[in-house]
Amino acid sequence: MPNVKDIRRAIKASDIPKNIIAEFDFPKPSPGSYPEDVMNVIGQMDKLLTKEQRMAVMEQQGCCKESAAEEHRAFGELHKGKTLKEKVMLLNESSIRHKGINKLNDDGTLTICFAIKQCVCRVVGLYEKGRGQKMSVPLTFCGCCAGHLRYTHKFSLGVDLRLKEIVSSAAHSCGKEHCEFVFDM
Repeated sequence: MPNVKDIRRAIKASDIPKNIIAEFDFPKPSPGSYPEDVMNVIGQMDKLLTKEQRMAVMEQQGCCKESAAEEHRAFGELHKGKTLKEKVMLLNESSIRHKGINKLNDDGTLTICFAIKQCVCRVVGLYEKGRGQKMSVPLTFCGCCAGHLRYTHKFSLGVDLRLKEIVSSAAHSCGKEHCEFVFDM
């Protein structure tokens, strides 16, 4: 799940101009303000950064990376000699956790989506609980989930991925759409 410290670190390590970074007002962590602080920083990102910059920062995020990575590493090792097309087909047929539905696109990108229309992010749950209702979160926020997929899929598919687009998300649409991400390879 995204947090202010990791987002700040990714922004400062990026090629974002220093004068833009200086415009950020990163909140100091305080008990009970965690979801609001993250949403505040995401809102600033949406105002100050280009889409490409936001995607580059958010693809560095992601929770539970290591909990699923071992399965993806084993899958990648088992299928090392296969083509990318074969790996994608086998990954979709596998019972590996946190894999989504994978599709190679004609333009050389990879789409990964989740069939469920319910957000599983703890931050979104805390944010909604604090507000007492379902809330639409910024689409940029959901790049954190894409960061998880980028991390695990580099092992299972053996390719480096770059987040190109967050097409839709359950959290942004309040459960009306599924989560769908497009990656450059």
